[in-house]
Amino acid sequence: MKQAFRTLLLMTAACLLAMGAGSAAAPSAQALMQKHACLSCHTLHGQGQAAAPVLDMVGNRRSHAWIRRWLADPPALKPGTLMPKFPLTPQDLDVLATYLASLRQPVDGARILASRRDPVQTGRALFDAYQCLACHRIGRVGRFVGPDLEHLASRRTVTGARWSAAWEERWLADPQAVKPGTFMPTFGLSPAEIRAVVSYLATLK
Repeated sequence: MKQAFRTLLLMTAACLLAMGAGSAAAPSAQALMQKHACLSCHTLHGQGQAAAPVLDMVGNRRSHAWIRRWLADPPALKPGTLMPKFPLTPQDLDVLATYLASLRQPVDGARILASRRDPVQTGRALFDAYQCLACHRIGRVGRFVGPDLEHLASRRTVTGARWSAAWEERWLADPQAVKPGTFMPTFGLSPAEIRAVVSYLATLK
């Protein structure tokens, strides 16, 4: 009986040690980001460089599943991207995708709409709240992933059509429906939010 009890204790201890070793071996998202120098291109919490999108609200733009697919093979989702394919294990992908998908900030679009009368000011406030300059730029402000929005309203669109408020409203409502395969995410803006943002974009001539 004592021998059986001793054996059970040893087996339990071995299991606990194995579990502890597994937990210790699991890399943190921060460790992985440091190992692969993510902030040599991206910015997070005000730290890093401006060559790639700001990550502070990436969870607002992308799902966990999308982020995992992207990290596994960026060129497969966006041919020609400057983002390299890193040697990430399935566990690494899960850790990073879970962390990045958690980087969210709620945007109270209804409050922004109700707090302003001028549709252009409202649109600019929504533009900032959704952090559009995380990918786009206006002049020298912003990033170089999406198109430069300076003079947007006087140019042709990504589909070659001449810009119009009606075209922009369709685009913001569902970019994939307008241009299948586009890298632009769908934000789920309400019709009122879309109209306000378009009112602001129409001033960029």
